Amino acid sequence: ESHLLKTIELEPGFAEAHLNLGNIWKDLGRSQEAEASTRKAIELKPDFADAHANLGAILIDLGKVQEAEISIRKAIEINPKLTKSYYLMSLLIYSLSSDNKWEKYLFSDNIYKDQNDVSIIDIYFARANILEKHSDFDQASNYLTKGNNLNRKIYGSSYLSIKDLMKKFSKKWNSNHGDVLKEDDLPTPIFIVGMPRSGKTITESILACNDSLLKCGENNALENAVEIYLEGEKKSLSLYKLYLDNFQYSEKSYISTTSSMNLIYTGLVASHMEKVKIIYCYRNPLDNIKEVYRKNMGLRSTYATSITELANLWIETYSLMEQYKNTYHSKIYFLNYDKLVLNIKDEIKSLLSWLGWKYKDKYLNPKLETTTINYSSRLDSIGINKSHINSWRNYQGMLKPAIKIFNNSKSHKKWIESLH
Repeated sequence: ESHLLKTIELEPGFAEAHLNLGNIWKDLGRSQEAEASTRKAIELKPDFADAHANLGAILIDLGKVQEAEISIRKAIEINPKLTKSYYLMSLLIYSLSSDNKWEKYLFSDNIYKDQNDVSIIDIYFARANILEKHSDFDQASNYLTKGNNLNRKIYGSSYLSIKDLMKKFSKKWNSNHGDVLKEDDLPTPIFIVGMPRSGKTITESILACNDSLLKCGENNALENAVEIYLEGEKKSLSLYKLYLDNFQYSEKSYISTTSSMNLIYTGLVASHMEKVKIIYCYRNPLDNIKEVYRKNMGLRSTYATSITELANLWIETYSLMEQYKNTYHSKIYFLNYDKLVLNIKDEIKSLLSWLGWKYKDKYLNPKLETTTINYSSRLDSIGINKSHINSWRNYQGMLKPAIKIFNNSKSHKKWIESLH
């Protein structure tokens, strides 16, 4: 970020620098700044297809879906070979009345010409999303498998490294609140953890209806704090303060984050942060596995390229959180995403009661920046997500390895039995 800001200071008309700065700000969750920087790149270079596509992705994050569609279509018009544009379009519930010749080109052999493997992955996932819209689930499964296999070939898998981290941090930690107890005026950290696509973003958006909460989404704040803390543990550092140093919380009473990796540190933060609240989001495992497997993760969460690894990680994650719940029962809340979607009011009341918050109807209408996998111009989000409950049934062939793993697990077989 600092290098790009310096580059722009020296060369204000360098469109690529503005584009790259927008990419960084998007990754940091600073979507509005990302939008402004990307629009500046387009202003400097109107035929910049990558900038139009990136702007579309940012606008999706901001919930400006109709504007996103216009921007992505512009990217395709400028450069029909830019495959990420097709993937982004496949996420939208696009205007059926518009000219969708791009869809025909997506399924043509010509789109493969002169494409690298990363671009071909975009093609596979885009085709899978379109085929699902047309209820051709067998062919969609075929392209999802192709896309994930190619992604795995390029990036490998993070499954074993995540298992090692979970084991490393699952040891029993001695309580060490440092000088935190003297800081009663500091905000309460709320960690919303769970597998990807398990409802963490929706949960945070519900909580963000409370004006006293600072909503921070995904970030590396805890990971960075843990690294510093463990390096200097004998220096009586406070993990709590190291974590809070990442934020400008001013008058806020709560700080929430949704980073999936934070789950690994549950035992550490529960034993070292007196005021911490940990919300574990989980859902029907087959729906969860299907939703993660059909998302083009790229370099992130590369274990998602394997149905088998996803199933094993779901079981290992749930089992670990049950252990933590038994030890730190007052600090950990299990939130069933399916129940939240189907019985919104009662589930929100229960969650707020656990947090010690007073229920108000405003919590029923959270403002979401993103939805699950399909985006439309109407983002009342929770209602949209109902269509994804039990959608695993459309992909039973693809999910056979996961079903077998759960059926062979004595303690988790109940999840599959409950779905029939």
